[in-house]
Amino acid sequence: MSRPAFLPAFRSVFNPLLTAAALLSTASFAFATQTQPQTPSQTHPQSTAPAQTVAAQVEKPACAGDLNIWLEGVITEAKAAGVSDKTIAELHKASIDERTLSRDRTQTVFNLTFAEFSKRLISEQRLKKGRENLVKYADIFKKAEDTYGVPGPVIAAFWGLETDFGAIQGDFDTLNSLVTLAHDCRRPELFRPQLLALLQLMDKGVVDAGTMGAWAGEIGQMQLLPKDYLERGVDGDNDGKVDLRNSVADAVMTAARMLSELGWQRGEPWLEVVQLTQDLPWENSIRTYRLPHSKWNSWGVKSVNGSPLGADDGDASSSFRWDAKAPPSCPTGISIFSSSGTSPSFTPRLRPISPHDWLAANHSSLAHLKLASPQTS
Repeated sequence: MSRPAFLPAFRSVFNPLLTAAALLSTASFAFATQTQPQTPSQTHPQSTAPAQTVAAQVEKPACAGDLNIWLEGVITEAKAAGVSDKTIAELHKASIDERTLSRDRTQTVFNLTFAEFSKRLISEQRLKKGRENLVKYADIFKKAEDTYGVPGPVIAAFWGLETDFGAIQGDFDTLNSLVTLAHDCRRPELFRPQLLALLQLMDKGVVDAGTMGAWAGEIGQMQLLPKDYLERGVDGDNDGKVDLRNSVADAVMTAARMLSELGWQRGEPWLEVVQLTQDLPWENSIRTYRLPHSKWNSWGVKSVNGSPLGADDGDASSSFRWDAKAPPSCPTGISIFSSSGTSPSFTPRLRPISPHDWLAANHSSLAHLKLASPQTS
């Protein structure tokens, strides 16, 4: 997507964490909701058809029933993947973690508006720590950007969100959690592959059977699931191993690689702040509709400085989704656009909220941005 003319000034004002505060909250909301089922009323029929077709082709793994019998099926798959008997012996010691099931059933984040969610995540202390880490690990962040094209402040945003820069990595037994979630029938198709990947990581000596992490099986400072750890882990400090729990270099380089492989485009902005029009067809202004700049231009959407949007170099969708029957009261509002090639996995599903409400909820984070139009960082 074309870089808006105001973006360099926008970045310099937010010294030096860039748009990390907004990215922190939008990305986290996406991570929290990306596996949450949607009802037909939440998603436009045209946008769900392909997803439904794919879902129908995914066979749901065996789940529930006697744990020992179920484990035999996992063991068969693990042996086929080359996992040793020593590691499989650790699998036999695993048990169901009721605390994990409780967390899975009570994800209160889905009851929050975006304003409420982002307000929880953005704090002056977190931003301060982020700035300090950008300086402390400047060489590592530079290496990550040189290699994968992802700016340091973007990686720092995820790092701060996930574990407060490595301070809080989770107190759940990862093996037990993944056995629990793979055995449970709610989402076995998601967690069984993660369990098998964890066994492979254990077999390679990357992690051990006592590894601790988040309740859903995420590991390390960036909270990667085992399959991503296995397939995308980077030895950033060149010590011969990938340690996402204790090595900042490994964690930062791995996060940069993951973002890059998910579609991050070097040198492109992850958002554009635009002016909306009262006549915008609000039923089409939702996350799942990706349209070229020319279409948004035809509806009267303009860059924040009032000029037309740039060339059609990538489809974009609005990340704020307002009720079609109750558009914002002001003709100029806030909308975040991201190109289809920039950050496909991090565009959040949002509950309706007006620009005024969002600004009110995030006033403290926005107060020091001395720009003419409302901004979202």
